[in-house]
Amino acid sequence: LEIKNFDLEGKYTYILSENSTNEHQALIKASYKEKISLQAEQNKAYGNYFFRYYSKINPTLTNSIKLKYDTKNLLLDLTYHQVENATYLTQNLDIVQVSQKANLLQAKAVYNYNIGIFNAKGQVLYQKTDNTDAIRLPEVQAKASFALKVNLFGGKMTSLFGVDLNYFSAYYADVYNAKTGFFVRQDEDLIGNYVYADIFANIKISQCNLFICLEHPYAGLFSNNYFSSPYYPHSGLNFRWGLSWELW
Repeated sequence: LEIKNFDLEGKYTYILSENSTNEHQALIKASYKEKISLQAEQNKAYGNYFFRYYSKINPTLTNSIKLKYDTKNLLLDLTYHQVENATYLTQNLDIVQVSQKANLLQAKAVYNYNIGIFNAKGQVLYQKTDNTDAIRLPEVQAKASFALKVNLFGGKMTSLFGVDLNYFSAYYADVYNAKTGFFVRQDEDLIGNYVYADIFANIKISQCNLFICLEHPYAGLFSNNYFSSPYYPHSGLNFRWGLSWELW
């Protein structure tokens, strides 16, 4: 439904399944000039098929409300979630359903700015929960890319030089269980609080494109505690390059 600069939309989905317990998703969203929007959503579902078919637990109920402001160069997003009946697997593959409700607040900023030959883009996410038994997330997540675009030789050569950065704060992340294909809860090893950086260059001369990237150039110099998930280390020092030639 659209009225002048306002737009209103809604959606409802019901899951039909032999073992389903009123699983559904409901959403209503109001927006103004496609820049400011307010969205309310309810999602009732099992976290995976194992919980649905091989247990007698209740599906997880999540109520969310989101306020978003979107412009050409900047997006601001504030979201509140209330989670009921959160479920996880222990390392012994026991199913645990958290009885206490969990509240989660998320604030996110996504940016993309060009100033002359300089470009900066990325996003920052801050999230806080009052129940870490139900929800395990890093409090801060950020990624950024900074680049310089330079035209040489009368524009015949275009070069892009930059760096990509990734970071998330320390937390007890769930660990992957290869036998089952599920992530399970662990409380022994913190991961995160480490900045990953990749240095790159992209050079184009006429029909030829050359890409060069040096990944994690300082791997092992300050710490060896860089993991993408528990017991799965992030890639170390690595050099990649690629060459492409357009024939026509």
